[in-house]
Amino acid sequence: LERIVLPDAVVGVELRIDRVTGNDGAQGDLFDRGFASAGAVVEAVADLADDQGDAVLVKPRNSAHPLLDLRTSWLPVSPGEAARGPIGMPAANAAGPHLTLQLVTPPREIAVETERRRDHERPIRYRDDRGWHGLVETAGPERVSGGTWESPFAREYFRCVREDGVLVWLYRGGGDWYMQGWWD
Repeated sequence: LERIVLPDAVVGVELRIDRVTGNDGAQGDLFDRGFASAGAVVEAVADLADDQGDAVLVKPRNSAHPLLDLRTSWLPVSPGEAARGPIGMPAANAAGPHLTLQLVTPPREIAVETERRRDHERPIRYRDDRGWHGLVETAGPERVSGGTWESPFAREYFRCVREDGVLVWLYRGGGDWYMQGWWD
């Protein structure tokens, strides 16, 4: 598809298709090396790089940094390497659905109300851009500190269940509270 710039506001779009092709064959996984779609993958990755620039093609590199938001960095890859797809992906587990951690990058500062609990303050509710959320369960704190050779840090992480059932990950660092992420 070509990119077009419209001169004014748009209230509707009409799409006209000149030609269609039926489903002549089985559709495979985009990165399935055994399927005859390797050429299409290479072409799609090349088009993506042409449109967005080579910097859009990256792969993760994980370190042993104790802070999750600083543990992963992104390394550029060539279009050929990106077209080869993921290697060593774990097989899907048929045992049931799993939640995936959605990290907020960078962590977002939030307002938190707490109550005193033995040697720490436990979050009981927090406010983000959608309003206040009550917490019905709180696990933590998990204390992480370090930075001897760089900027020192100390955080207290809490895994919490909101009243609506959403599992969230909050932390306190430097006296302020942050949303690290949630499970979806």
